[in-house]
Amino acid sequence: QFIEFADGQRLREMEAVRQGLESSEGHYFRLSDMTSQSMGRDKGEGAASWFPVSIEGAEIRPSIKARWKTNEEGMKRLLLANRLMKGKRTLNYVRFIRDFPAMAITNVWSDVGSSVGGDKLYIVQTAHKIVERCILMTTDPGDLVLDPTCGSGTTAYVAEQWGRRWITIDTSRVALALARTRIMGVRYPYYLLADSRDGQKKSEELSVASGERGKLSTHHSPLTTHHYSQVKINGVDVFHPNTGEVRSDGADGIACWFIDTDYNEESFFVRHAYFLGANDPYKALQTTLKAEINQEAWATLHSDISRPFAKPESGRIAVKVINHLGDEVMKVFRVG
Repeated sequence: QFIEFADGQRLREMEAVRQGLESSEGHYFRLSDMTSQSMGRDKGEGAASWFPVSIEGAEIRPSIKARWKTNEEGMKRLLLANRLMKGKRTLNYVRFIRDFPAMAITNVWSDVGSSVGGDKLYIVQTAHKIVERCILMTTDPGDLVLDPTCGSGTTAYVAEQWGRRWITIDTSRVALALARTRIMGVRYPYYLLADSRDGQKKSEELSVASGERGKLSTHHSPLTTHHYSQVKINGVDVFHPNTGEVRSDGADGIACWFIDTDYNEESFFVRHAYFLGANDPYKALQTTLKAEINQEAWATLHSDISRPFAKPESGRIAVKVINHLGDEVMKVFRVG
């Protein structure tokens, strides 16, 4: 922070101390950036809030990706009030503590930064780390997270990564399209849930490796093959409320489909996932992930017939189908 003294001199607090100046004789202030990203608004020569500012013998312009937070008339008033301070290549607003003498001090997260100046997909996009911390503090894996202002989909993006179910809503089709593209194209680290069969097995292996347990139990329960089931997807019917018609598509009209192999009638858990499509989805997936895909592994996912799965304890399975327009249909089947 800085100090302004009666003679107009402005120094950093440490520099004032080094010079032996009495800080109580000055007024403390900090600097705020005078530029705004203002996504979607005009920038560059001719724009209302994009113009050169002469200060301390230098002429400063905002970057081509930003604009000033005020117009030329407002900037003149700030200069006359001595509320501007030149940086190396930018302009700062002088904000005195006395401007707001009382301020509540709450929990401050000084390590999360902000989304200002970062790469944004949407104008009001919140920093990923802020949303992540909020979700991890307040929810457990499997909990449902609701974001009624989707924007670029950061909440859904973080919830998906950390095993939370999510619903996100927006009035803008642009926002929903951005969020859908962002989530469908992302790659997350692979996690094992602690209470799943694989998670418990991994936990036991780690316990044995660390010497916390003396031996590993090797009891096995072989599954009988006559208890296995499979699902074949033939197509999808979508009702169009504007026309009152039902449109039928074959398997080529399906972008992806999922199975909850033990549906509990409350939550749909994706236990099997498959990806179809007529326009070479393998190539599209390679492009999206920017990586080589194992063709044998892909062959098990690019199919209209599921892999075999055990008979559900609940007696029900659920199949969810999504077409290329994002229309979604789910149906529940009883398995005897």
